[in-house]
Amino acid sequence: MTEIMRHKMVMRQRVRRGFGLQHHTRGRSEASTCGAAFTLVELLVVIAIIGVLVALLLPAVQAAREAARRSQCVNNLRQIGLAVSNFESQFRRLPAGANFAEMVPSGFGGVFKERREYSMFLLILPFIEGSPLYNQYDFDSRIYTDGNEALLRSQIATYNCPSDNSQGRSWDLRTNGGRFGRSNYASCYGSSTQAPLAAPLQLQYDDLFRKKHIQTYDDNLLDSGGVFRFQSKNFGRKLAEIVDGTSNTIMVSELLAGQRDDVVGREDRGDLRGLWSHIWMGTAAYTHQLTPNASGGDAIWQIWCDDLPELGMPCAPTDPSSFPGPHEYAAARSNHPGGVNVAFTDVHVAFYSDGVDWDIWKARATIDGQEVISEP
Repeated sequence: MTEIMRHKMVMRQRVRRGFGLQHHTRGRSEASTCGAAFTLVELLVVIAIIGVLVALLLPAVQAAREAARRSQCVNNLRQIGLAVSNFESQFRRLPAGANFAEMVPSGFGGVFKERREYSMFLLILPFIEGSPLYNQYDFDSRIYTDGNEALLRSQIATYNCPSDNSQGRSWDLRTNGGRFGRSNYASCYGSSTQAPLAAPLQLQYDDLFRKKHIQTYDDNLLDSGGVFRFQSKNFGRKLAEIVDGTSNTIMVSELLAGQRDDVVGREDRGDLRGLWSHIWMGTAAYTHQLTPNASGGDAIWQIWCDDLPELGMPCAPTDPSSFPGPHEYAAARSNHPGGVNVAFTDVHVAFYSDGVDWDIWKARATIDGQEVISEP
């Protein structure tokens, strides 16, 4: 009897020990689980730290992207410079900045053919692998004829800077797909206006009598003082005319493309700035009348220029304001922080800041100013 009771007591003690161990283990496990969890405060702190790291990293990422875009822009300028150089090697003359050919009598009665006009960016296409487009172009017709417009609305990758939004756009959306493709590079016409020796309306002709004020567009009155100028043929200056030296004279720079592509009416034609095939100031031509990205406006015919100072594209009234002409000018502009890239006549590319000394900037645009330049 006693032995039986003793056995029962031993069994009860064993059961109690087992239950206590189980309970103790479970409690310890629950405590461990509760201790490993994040509190709401800790989670918010982690999120805040991640946000700060992203905010610190984002400018670096954007700067890296802009550096890549600027590098591509420099490469485009170098390709354009090489194309101009190869053109000169083949023809012993630089391309004309703008071919603005005379209208000539055709047939009995003196019926006048339409004049033709196009920029040097069309002439150098064969030297940037653009021969198919160049070979289809009708050089005996204006750029506004249907066949030529269909070609000139093309986008030329070398003529678009990735820092701008010109890619994929063309001006005048009323036509089938646009008239002229947007671009971001322009040829330099000197340090003041497009043709500083000419009177404002001397490039025009009288609609009634078809009598031009200037008999030839190679006239000295249309000289520009820069590497490029108006010509009545495809060939421009000889390198020997660049007295200041090819390594000291800028021939091409950047510009920003107009932001409005559509033509509303005769007195509201959008913004023509940045059109690679065109000849007027601001389309594929610029001067050093203003420093890079100047707050002063581009002096372009008012119905062709949208005043957008908030985007770095201001416009200024011209006198006379009724028609484009040799009195106009436009500045080099870009979306690169602090300045613009330029290509010199010897093909090397450099960066000029917005704060460049105006005298230095103007001297770099002239071919025979013989200035003594000391850059910092």
